Amino acid sequence: MTTLYFLEAAVPLTKTITPTHKLPYPLVKNFTSHVEEVTTPVEFFKAVQKHAAKNHCLLKGTITRPLTNEPRANTTRSNDETEWVCLDFDRFETHNIEEQLAAMDLGDVSYVLQYSASHGLPENEGTVSAHVFMLLSEAVQAPALKSWLMGQNLSLFRDELRLSRDKNQLSWPLDITTCQNDKLLYIAPPDLGKGITDPFPEKGSRGKPASPRITFEQRTLKRLSLPTNLILQEALRDRTHAKVSELRVAAGLPKMKAVKYKFDGTIEYMANPGQATITDM
Repeated sequence: MTTLYFLEAAVPLTKTITPTHKLPYPLVKNFTSHVEEVTTPVEFFKAVQKHAAKNHCLLKGTITRPLTNEPRANTTRSNDETEWVCLDFDRFETHNIEEQLAAMDLGDVSYVLQYSASHGLPENEGTVSAHVFMLLSEAVQAPALKSWLMGQNLSLFRDELRLSRDKNQLSWPLDITTCQNDKLLYIAPPDLGKGITDPFPEKGSRGKPASPRITFEQRTLKRLSLPTNLILQEALRDRTHAKVSELRVAAGLPKMKAVKYKFDGTIEYMANPGQATITDM
């Protein structure tokens, strides 16, 4: 049995897109939680579809207590175990998500596919923006899941890696933050303004609409088994540092200096970060 946590707010947790503006997801302080227990990928699909229709979002991780119109601060634990994974492809240059899943050795695993708010719009032709949800064969801790996601990027999608805006980090084609136990995953369809054609018009039978943005793909296996020999964090750091340096040189910048990490209690931090510019708060 896998427990899913969905969050509701006083406003729809969706993105508003007009011909001239793209408004971000609303900044919300208070949430009300909803729990769904699932055992199969089909039940996962039905739960996501149900709460997407209510403009809720999905929490990656668990909460320590139910929420009733209140902040979620201090209700998640960063290293908690999880029984499912979200693969977040953001404007990934491919016409077929199946190709990427096959490259990751996931072609035989059943999954829930949820296209994002911006997928299918004219400016995003030739790319895929979507969440792929899969159940895991056994619970793993969030840091182990992050190691797996980083390894996939550095091995399979190395050519798609780019520098972030501050030029000191990598922009991951397969998002590595979706393993964090406090991550909000937005699943509701967008609010499209006049003049924008919805690439996923609602359809249904007997008066019950169903969003084609969220589909279930049946495969041979019901759950994903992660490899037991995950790459160690230290090795991943070295490979990440090498790739950042390679991309910086290609961009006419000096190589990145050796990174040093220290601990303040249980909190790990970078002791000698490079220069950066704050662009938003």
